[in-house]
Amino acid sequence: MAAPRPIRGLVAGPLQFVAGENEHLLGRLRVVAVALLTILPAWQVADHGFGDPIDRWSFILNSVIFVAAVALVLLHRRLRYESWQGRLSSVLDVTLVTAILLVFTAVAGHEAGMLNRNTFPVYCIALMAAGLRLDYGAVVLAAVAAFIGYGLVVAAGLMHPSAASFDAERAAAVLLDQSNRFVVLTVCALVALAVVRVGVRLVELASLDGVTLALNRNAFDTVLRLELERARREGEPFVLVILDLDDLKRINDEHGHPRGDEALRLLSRRLAKVLRKSDVIARHGGDEFAVLMPRARAADAERRLQELKVSLVEDGLTVGTNRLALRFTAGIACFPADGTEELTLHDVADSRLVAGKRAGRDRVIGPESA
Repeated sequence: MAAPRPIRGLVAGPLQFVAGENEHLLGRLRVVAVALLTILPAWQVADHGFGDPIDRWSFILNSVIFVAAVALVLLHRRLRYESWQGRLSSVLDVTLVTAILLVFTAVAGHEAGMLNRNTFPVYCIALMAAGLRLDYGAVVLAAVAAFIGYGLVVAAGLMHPSAASFDAERAAAVLLDQSNRFVVLTVCALVALAVVRVGVRLVELASLDGVTLALNRNAFDTVLRLELERARREGEPFVLVILDLDDLKRINDEHGHPRGDEALRLLSRRLAKVLRKSDVIARHGGDEFAVLMPRARAADAERRLQELKVSLVEDGLTVGTNRLALRFTAGIACFPADGTEELTLHDVADSRLVAGKRAGRDRVIGPESA
């Protein structure tokens, strides 16, 4: 019996889609947040001019960050989301906080940097945002950047001439305060990791079929849309297969629904065994499955489906002391030869499936045999 594929691998497509949607949302929230943070220093500058260094640099830095945030939103709209984008954005958010605190330290002393109580919480917001990208790597990188960055802020504050006036009592209080801040960063990182874990689990529950642990139809449609985007961009083919388990109703009626569920699970496992790790398997509903084979052609699909037929006949479903051979009918559609749109490919594969059923079932209908 083939071992089931890791669940994380099965839901990689839906995870990527959800993480991409979250990244777009975080990008827009970043623009709004920076715009709000710019209002006060802009008001102070308009009222008092550029005399106060904190107001001056707050206005300049926030204005630059606002422009960069808008540019990132526009860039993400043009690019297909990949995990490196989320990781880069997470590190960038944390690094910007560090840069602001270092500038404040340089122009106004240690109290504006290492003792700042207004800007430091943005580290926590950035770490929480990293968790929404549903990527442990993004959280870890953001946490490392936060620890290193704030360590630099503390070092710069202690070396600043304004810190020379510390007496022993004041130094002890500052040391305790800074230690607590590193504890806060640690807690925020742990919470962000928990957010990733819960988010991934929710995507799994929403994406997997409860009987076979293959993808469900909604998740498969998401993966298919992502594959269409990739295939159009890179000019490579892929294959969509829709197949039905023949006589599932008879198995349910004669042997009970638990045996029917075993037959569905067996078909799913055998599909995973004969297909490549990059191929995607889904249960569309009832006795119908769908398979997506990236960078493949019809001949590849037909060869692997014939291997599946032999496997299900030679080693079928065990019912008591008997072994019941399982059979299926499949229709194959190819991108771009049979269409370049999701609905068109579904229609072609489904029409070939129907043709196979009308011809007597237990057959694979591809472009050559249609």
